Amino acid sequence: MIKFLKNQNIFIFYVAVLYACVLYYLFQWPIAAGDTDLWYHLNSGRYFFENGFIPKDSYFSFIQPPREWVDYFWLFQVVVYKIYQFLDYYGLVFLRATVFATLSLFLFLFFFYRQGKERFYFFITIVFCLYVLLFMPRYYLVRPHIFTYLFMAMFLYILERRRERSFFLPVIAVFWMNLHGIVYPLMLLIIAAYLIETVYTIKRQKRKMEKSDLNIIVPLILSMAAIYATPHGSRITWMPFVPTGFASFYIQELLPLSFADLFTFNIIRFCPSLSTIFNILLILVIISFIVVICTKQVRISHLILFAGGIILLLKGNRFKYEFMLLSMPLMRAMLATLSPEYIKKFFPKPVNIILAACVLLIPFMCVKEIFSNSSRFPFSLRNLPHGIGVFLNKVNTGGAVLNYPDKGGYHQWMLYPRYKIFIDMEVPFLFTDEDFYIATSAYKNKLFLQKLIDQYDPSYITVPIKDTFFRDMMLSFKQYRVVFFDDCEVLYANQNRQPDIVSIYAIKTFDPFNLAETRISTIKTINDYTPIKNELLKMAEIYPDNGIANQCLAIFYSREGRYDEAIGYTDNIIRNYPESATGYTLKGDILQEMGRFNSAVENYKMALKRWDIAEIHRSIGMVYYKQKRFKDAYNTLVRTMDVYSSETTYKDLYFLIDSAIRIGKKREAEILFRYAYQSIPPSGGEWLKRYGELGIVMGQKILHK
Repeated sequence: MIKFLKNQNIFIFYVAVLYACVLYYLFQWPIAAGDTDLWYHLNSGRYFFENGFIPKDSYFSFIQPPREWVDYFWLFQVVVYKIYQFLDYYGLVFLRATVFATLSLFLFLFFFYRQGKERFYFFITIVFCLYVLLFMPRYYLVRPHIFTYLFMAMFLYILERRRERSFFLPVIAVFWMNLHGIVYPLMLLIIAAYLIETVYTIKRQKRKMEKSDLNIIVPLILSMAAIYATPHGSRITWMPFVPTGFASFYIQELLPLSFADLFTFNIIRFCPSLSTIFNILLILVIISFIVVICTKQVRISHLILFAGGIILLLKGNRFKYEFMLLSMPLMRAMLATLSPEYIKKFFPKPVNIILAACVLLIPFMCVKEIFSNSSRFPFSLRNLPHGIGVFLNKVNTGGAVLNYPDKGGYHQWMLYPRYKIFIDMEVPFLFTDEDFYIATSAYKNKLFLQKLIDQYDPSYITVPIKDTFFRDMMLSFKQYRVVFFDDCEVLYANQNRQPDIVSIYAIKTFDPFNLAETRISTIKTINDYTPIKNELLKMAEIYPDNGIANQCLAIFYSREGRYDEAIGYTDNIIRNYPESATGYTLKGDILQEMGRFNSAVENYKMALKRWDIAEIHRSIGMVYYKQKRFKDAYNTLVRTMDVYSSETTYKDLYFLIDSAIRIGKKREAEILFRYAYQSIPPSGGEWLKRYGELGIVMGQKILHK
């Protein structure tokens, strides 16, 4: 067992397999909206190539006066836009996966390179895997931080393991400062740590500076100069110190790390949560600090990096990743002190084997769980107001679009330069806290909305589709009418500015806010649905990917017996939202009506993989009942029906009772019969008759007994 724990080749092979597994999934993971920052980066990249210079103000916004700023990630915007221009979203998927692969490679080299043959490679592998699992979710989004993590790892690897390559540092620094210049204090911290250590070593040894010292000192000093090797010169100096105290109230990443969070450990299906992974690593960092102090293996550079990381960690939740990277040298120093021989003292050999197998299996379980439910590839529409952009670009009227800030990045990408929006989430570096306050208050306070309308008189207002409070507030602003919606937002048009748009597209027969929250079962009960259907068809011609519209049209066509057309709309939902259960559930319902029971069950099971709820199990049970597979019907229905729930009706229980009778479960059938029969109303008619027939059957059996 000891030989296994320190066998370098075995663990390098293990890491290679995990590495390949992660990349396999990451190259298939779509670009999706955790936030809409990517799209304001794309828009600024497009602006650069169309105008020939870096944006210096809020060019995409109608806010007055324009807000000035320093575009500290201009090169990132140029890179992502050019990749998108040539390769669309496939290129961005490739960029994200490639940068993460490179980061993982440098993490591997940092922990494994020049470790020697007698190291505790089992533990080194676990630490490496924890780092990979911690950083993997940060690469869901294509944002400048993906390069910052990479360049930090490269700096630390060169300064710790390959000092003869230090001449690369200034080159890396120049790219880093232009891709994500606001983080220059991080680079300065790393540079200062190793400069101070180098100078201290020379002084302590009471010797003159040698060539080997200059080979470190000169590249580090040149790297410091890279801060000003950007188009902004000294203007970037103050950017990292813009106060973000108020921004932490509305930007989750800037929230302070809760003390209680540090004691949160959740493991579900052998998959630890992200906070759990961080907390495990944090414990290891603290242990590393104690070990290197006690063994007198501490280095000045490691202490400076660790102290700087602690300060960052206290500033906000998002800096826990930088903290972990800055703690790597300390962690590696601790790993160098460990020996596999320690294991003998605490665990017997069988326990070692079981423990090692479980621990090594967990990273693969995590990767599978994290990537278990992918959206549409290569670009997911979920949580994006894509349909609003398609509509506005089709009508092409131009004008001001008042928007809620969190989708502003996507709106400007879709609409600029024909339209200008109000604000995006570049707060507080471009827009101020006050701008954000006014923008959000307009969606919950009539006075703020009135002031914005009086000042700017926007041609359009777009609002989150779940914001029914805003809908009610808009009743006081008669000049605005709902003209379009998608799965994310509802669009109002100003009929004073856009009378033709309101005349042609105003929605008259339904309320999109209500339709978005209406269950499938409720939509099926709409009596006079023809006017609604006609308006939805008109919208679908403009934006055929509208999930809500497709859902309603599928139901309406199914009611008319036009099943092939109905299935076409469910397939649209599945294609655009493969991670959602809705399309599969609805398709299963339609296939069940068509008598295609096996196909219906297949779709219901696909839905269950995405949303395991009793309603879908009940639908499967009903299909089994219709197929006369009464044992399967009973076993499925009895597991999912809550007899004591008000939502479980005598109609539902009838099929469970009948299935129980047919498979000989007499006692269960009698008990359920007594429960259900009492709830049938006097007007039950057909159901009284059905239950009467069940009673006769059970009565005959009881008498026979």
